[in-house]
Amino acid sequence: MDNNYSVEDTNAEAMASKLSAVHKGYFQDNFAEEFVHTQGRKDIIIHRGYWSRVNIFTLLIERFLLNSKNEKKQIISLGCGYDTHYYILRESKQFKDLDFHYVEIDLINVVKNKIKRIQNSNKIKQVIGEFTLDDAKSSLHAKNYSLYPSDITKIDEFKENLVKCGIDFSVPTFIFAECVMTYIESKFSDELLKSIASTFDLAYFSSYEMFNPNDPFGKMMVKNFDRKGCPLVGIHDYPTIESQHERLTKLGFNTNEVYHMLDIYNKFTDQNERKRIEKLEMMDEFEEWIIMQQHYFLSLAVRISKTAHDNPQLQELINNLKINTQHH
Repeated sequence: MDNNYSVEDTNAEAMASKLSAVHKGYFQDNFAEEFVHTQGRKDIIIHRGYWSRVNIFTLLIERFLLNSKNEKKQIISLGCGYDTHYYILRESKQFKDLDFHYVEIDLINVVKNKIKRIQNSNKIKQVIGEFTLDDAKSSLHAKNYSLYPSDITKIDEFKENLVKCGIDFSVPTFIFAECVMTYIESKFSDELLKSIASTFDLAYFSSYEMFNPNDPFGKMMVKNFDRKGCPLVGIHDYPTIESQHERLTKLGFNTNEVYHMLDIYNKFTDQNERKRIEKLEMMDEFEEWIIMQQHYFLSLAVRISKTAHDNPQLQELINNLKINTQHH
């Protein structure tokens, strides 16, 4: 991952897509425009895809925070980019007073850029409250919020950095990554997952990634990312949903769910919201939409230690934090 420039680029691009969807009324995010100035109009496929991704992560984070509500919690965003989830949570009546610590991790260039934008944003500063920066302005700490540079391929250093951010491995933790693991060689991401599964008492790991690289669309997708200068080096070792399941089991998680994003969109997002957003723009390219969504997956893997398993306070959380809540 030496190519920070293009990973940084994908950040800005993702944020521009997000802002475009916000302006079209797909979802609310009062903080997105604090990070991007250009707003290219994106097409409906991008808008719906983005809505789907934001909606499912929002649902999972809400389930995490609202079940076993009185327990202290931790959320870690890996390769956070310009993620705004924390600010949205702290702005909302339902979540702002809950006891949770939120940590964002990314490469140093990304973190520095994010800090600059936070410093220039009264809106964000109001939500996060007082904060301190290190001398290099490459890490930020506020009450309940840390933004810290770490290369997640260097596992020991990464764990030390989590501790510096105030992470306690005995506290229930939700860790998520959006388009992060596919950019890293599998030997590193496997190490990372294994480390998560063996370090925390109760850990949820959720990721949204590209997969399915071997059919015509997949091959084209891999080429496109190569051309952009941010190759999908981790896509080939686990090319299918089945192999993702096996991977998570092998690396030490007790249970896991993996679905492609077409299933997520059709079954597991907020279906009332889905009906609303489907009226915002007319979809002509159904075939392209279907194919594209079958090349992204969402996973949720759970590691429950005996201590967590035996803790009556955590049962509500353990029983209810799932992607597929109908299936018991």
